[in-house]
Amino acid sequence: METKVKTPSQLRAINSKNNILNASFKLFTKNGYKGTNTNLIAKSAKVSVGVIYSYYKDKEELFELWLNSLLERCDDYFYNQLKLTQYGVELPMIISNILDKTSELFFSSPVIYEKDPFVLKTLDSFYDKVKNIFAKSCYETMINLHH
Repeated sequence: METKVKTPSQLRAINSKNNILNASFKLFTKNGYKGTNTNLIAKSAKVSVGVIYSYYKDKEELFELWLNSLLERCDDYFYNQLKLTQYGVELPMIISNILDKTSELFFSSPVIYEKDPFVLKTLDSFYDKVKNIFAKSCYETMINLHH
């Protein structure tokens, strides 16, 4: 039987849901997927574990939301960085900035070293999306990169 999650309408509930999301994002970044559990998330968000499950299906959903938030940040950042070529900033500097930011956002997390099948499958999809975002940003800023 699938559990039904709530959509909060009161400010306190909305804040709780957001606190859960923010806490899980910080914990995935710091501890990775395996090192993060709902007890840690609840403690960090100052809610009960039951509250987490009233708003989110499971830890997997929170992990996917974390990766999606990183993708959104990459989308804007890649485009804005590549747009700098129009102002005379050299492409190697821009690529260096992109790699530094990507490393800061994601690759510093222990999650990239985990061998969990769910994590590996989810990360494969994530990497493909990052490549597509980068290619789209290159196309939109009229930067032609060759292999």
